[in-house]
Amino acid sequence: MSAHVKTFEHVTQAAEAALEAGMSLDDFVSQARAQYFNAKEHKAASERRQARADWDLIVAHLHHSGAHHGALNDSDRDSVWLLADGFGVQSLRFIREQCYDWSHVRDSTPGAIKAMAARIREVLGA
Repeated sequence: MSAHVKTFEHVTQAAEAALEAGMSLDDFVSQARAQYFNAKEHKAASERRQARADWDLIVAHLHHSGAHHGALNDSDRDSVWLLADGFGVQSLRFIREQCYDWSHVRDSTPGAIKAMAARIREVLGA
């Protein structure tokens, strides 16, 4: 049975095939549940890996100790900082007055982190 069974018709067809192959209904349901939860966990693990990759990219390019700090020109760096929302949505003037306070990036929402990483990838052509 596919982990991507989405419609009642497909589930019914899969159940009928399993029963014809000698599988009990309880075994079919158990297998279907396991595949559903495995697919759900796989998706969650994939999202966690992507979030970690996004964060690592941001730290590498924006943090003063990052491996690629200084690789972005000032305009591109500022365009990434403007996507941070740790202090809420802020102007470039505010960010500069705060001396590019890392907390603004560090405390950003997952959506802002994703946007910052996407902007860095866009600038890098990755």
